[in-house]
Amino acid sequence: MTLLITNDDGVHAPGLSTLVNALPAKTRYIIVAPDRQRSECSHTATTKDPIHIVQQDPLTWAIGGTPVDCVRIGLGIVAKQIATEITGVISGVNDGANLGVDVFHSGTVAAAREAAIHGIPAMALSQLRHPTYPRLWDHIPRWLGEDWLADFFGTLDSQQRYAQPHTACFWNVNFPADPSISRPESKQTTVDLTPMPYDYRSDGDDLQYLGNYHQRKRNPGTDVTACFGGCISISRVAIALS
Repeated sequence: MTLLITNDDGVHAPGLSTLVNALPAKTRYIIVAPDRQRSECSHTATTKDPIHIVQQDPLTWAIGGTPVDCVRIGLGIVAKQIATEITGVISGVNDGANLGVDVFHSGTVAAAREAAIHGIPAMALSQLRHPTYPRLWDHIPRWLGEDWLADFFGTLDSQQRYAQPHTACFWNVNFPADPSISRPESKQTTVDLTPMPYDYRSDGDDLQYLGNYHQRKRNPGTDVTACFGGCISISRVAIALS
């Protein structure tokens, strides 16, 4: 099994190296990630401009494009060049949660969605941030544990196999903000489609977006409620292709 690792924070982001460190021993992987920050680009793909690609080391390629570009190039170009088959895609760990309607504008989630469209088991991993907690990463491997990869991909591969025609699915996983929790409870949740609370500040002819991320509505059983409540939210996201 060879994994394709990507993200939207860039190839040098600490969340990506944290993910690699959390992989079980002897896991085969390659990294194909944006050469710079590409957050909130949604499912954008580069189709008109050239895409610059640089191999940084035997396992890492930096792409001058979006997370969707990275998945397409990783599956269609890099894997063929190194004569390997990609059996799973993991995107993250994103610096900031991707909960509820965030899944529609997140580049991290878009990478997992692109993989699922190609029939590849995939997951997006994101870390909720809150100003009262330090921006740490070393808790992620501890929270995931040793067998997380087999558990996730075994379950998702089974669900893909028995899914309805013209559908695909992937996992969207979000970690809670407090890194001092010894081992958060994991909850399977639905994706909350409640609109984000927001406003705009007027500045002459310009409008400045004013989001209120941490005051989102808490609906029972949803990813927002679980993650904000100190749990790891695990949501199966289905894609209807017809």
